[in-house]
Amino acid sequence: MACASPAAFVAMQRGVDMAWLVESLEDWDAVRLGALGPLDAKTSGVLQRKRAAFLLTAVEKYGLPRAEVFALFVLHTSFDDELRELVQQLARDKQLGVLAESSKQGRLQGNRHAWRPSASRAATCACSMRIQ
Repeated sequence: MACASPAAFVAMQRGVDMAWLVESLEDWDAVRLGALGPLDAKTSGVLQRKRAAFLLTAVEKYGLPRAEVFALFVLHTSFDDELRELVQQLARDKQLGVLAESSKQGRLQGNRHAWRPSASRAATCACSMRIQ
């Protein structure tokens, strides 16, 4: 998909049932699609569920240090309101505590790469990932 602007990306979505499309994608594929540009409100809700599921799966599957890279990608490719919704969803589902506990366990075990909010925020600001 190539669109000249975010407005063109939104206009392109009008001819497609984007919520159905995002729902049908694997979590990681949905995260990558969401990185391309803004989605309508209905589709954004589906995307947030996919993002949350992907982050939890990444921690389980790859461990916290590697999952942090994916979390930074999600942070960097999301709009502010999407991030707020994602964090609220994780908190509502009591999964935010799971991620925090994983981080705490990593630090207790001497994992120098354990997630720290201040380090992650600095890395997010310094990071310049873009999907071409």
